[in-house]
Amino acid sequence: MEARNRGVKDWLKKWGEPLPILVVIIMLLGGIWLGRISSDLNGVKTGVTTLAARTESRVTRSLGGKLTSQDARVTVAVAPETTTQDVILRYQPMSKSVLPAVFPDKAINTGYEFCVTALNPSGVQLSELPLKEGKRLTLSVIYTDNDLKLAGGVANRLSIANWDETTGEWEVISSVVVGHTVRTETGKLGQFALIAKPQ
Repeated sequence: MEARNRGVKDWLKKWGEPLPILVVIIMLLGGIWLGRISSDLNGVKTGVTTLAARTESRVTRSLGGKLTSQDARVTVAVAPETTTQDVILRYQPMSKSVLPAVFPDKAINTGYEFCVTALNPSGVQLSELPLKEGKRLTLSVIYTDNDLKLAGGVANRLSIANWDETTGEWEVISSVVVGHTVRTETGKLGQFALIAKPQ
């Protein structure tokens, strides 16, 4: 028993001081891995995502499906017989975006950015959504009072933009405002931003 106690005391004497430091380092590394992960779209680093706020939803070819963000502001609706195969839609909120904050027609970024990607049933990310010809998904974003303020109090000045990896520029998608929601039909994936058009 004394030998065991002596062994514990020797271990604490040797590792007692650096142990708290090691614990802190492990916690920090764990926090970085779990909480802040760079989003990589086809090799392009777009910003920082929060893993805890990521949501996924299965979309079937025959029944379609719907993906809703954790904060309930974003909805991606896919009607039946829209895709050529079953897919998993993934939503990730974006923060500290590294993409240029330059939008067409001097539009203003409201600061609400997010990423929508698609995976096959095995979990492999797809480069594009497998849509049937002429089909689109419905992307809806609920705007806040602050978003409306940036639009000069005119809801119709709010719109949705999508990052075009080919041109390396933001592209404004034709959108409509229904109630407190900005809605668009699109076949694109990737990073989106809610923007306010100038007066």
